[in-house]
Amino acid sequence: MSRSESDVRAVTADEVALLWQHGWVKLERLISPELAGRLLERAKLHMGPGGDQHAARQGTDTGNPYWNDRHRVAEDDEVFASVCFGPQMGANAQRLMRRGVGVLQTANMLAVKIGTKQGSSCASSKPTVFHQDALDLPIDRNGYVSFWIALDHITREMGGMRFVDRSHELGMLGLVDLYETYPELEDMASTGPVELAPGDATVHTMYTIHGTDANETASPRWALIVAYIPEDAMYTGGFTWSRATLAKRAALQLQAGDRFGGMLRKVYG
Repeated sequence: MSRSESDVRAVTADEVALLWQHGWVKLERLISPELAGRLLERAKLHMGPGGDQHAARQGTDTGNPYWNDRHRVAEDDEVFASVCFGPQMGANAQRLMRRGVGVLQTANMLAVKIGTKQGSSCASSKPTVFHQDALDLPIDRNGYVSFWIALDHITREMGGMRFVDRSHELGMLGLVDLYETYPELEDMASTGPVELAPGDATVHTMYTIHGTDANETASPRWALIVAYIPEDAMYTGGFTWSRATLAKRAALQLQAGDRFGGMLRKVYG
């Protein structure tokens, strides 16, 4: 076991239950603060000290106005690989799925929300609109889990994750302004921005509605996003908005009804 792998803890039974009850859960010290610090150092090498020196690569990065992202960082950096492809993260994903099935790693990226007071020319500080990840997941079954790991301190003012509690029970709601199309969402409880220490994380399901406020500080908000799906999931041929996902799909040459197993990296099971 590498040092990085030993710095990732197992999720608890209570955390699994909270995810299925609320659609999201906070995981304190999912990775050690020391490991978070090493990842932050590596992230700054890839994206610059302010997280704004990485230009979106055509067909790989999203290039959206909500954050500055760098996809596939684990494929290019062994420290990130030891976490994203490590067996402990895979075991955590399987436990959160609540199924004894193999686990595939489907996405990993650095997501840096530039502060409005940072003085950066990189305009990626808009609030992240409330959405469901399911829109970008043409898979035929539940089980997707997305870990959002803080590499540095994230305060309320920095655009921490916000969730609509129990919204995972609503199913697919579509590529629309959710609150305008479904005014009943106003009656559902939503969290304030979740504050995180280095190494803390949140995890949510594919149907959980989530978003963020703008980063209203002079510092970048550093996060690592890692997502997993069950090995037996099949590709539906459905819509996706992400250029990175489109490029990955083209490379895999998936057809509707194909399984992802053998095409994405298996990390557990």
